[in-house]
Amino acid sequence: MKLCKFTQDKSSTRKQTRLFICWAAQFALYHHYNIEKFTFKSNNKLFGVYSYDVLVDHPLTKNFQSYYIPQSRYTNFGIQDIKDKTDLTIVSTHPEFGADLLISIIKIFI
Repeated sequence: MKLCKFTQDKSSTRKQTRLFICWAAQFALYHHYNIEKFTFKSNNKLFGVYSYDVLVDHPLTKNFQSYYIPQSRYTNFGIQDIKDKTDLTIVSTHPEFGADLLISIIKIFI
């Protein structure tokens, strides 16, 4: 955990875009925005390939209305927490499993 925090703090001094995937994305949401993750009901694991709907235009999702992505996790974040506590734009979501792709307004975090 200390190494993750050090890496995030050090990289924050640079103005380069950072892409966080999977556990790194969960850590970044907590470290930069203090958003706690929660465990799915009954400790069920999300496992499979699911369709996510694109909500806003972005170069990463150009010409996509939706896309499929594999998921394997026990935890998630609340969309309302993301809306209330961050400057992040929710680019894509699943109706049951929430946000998948988030982009900061200054486009330094993806």
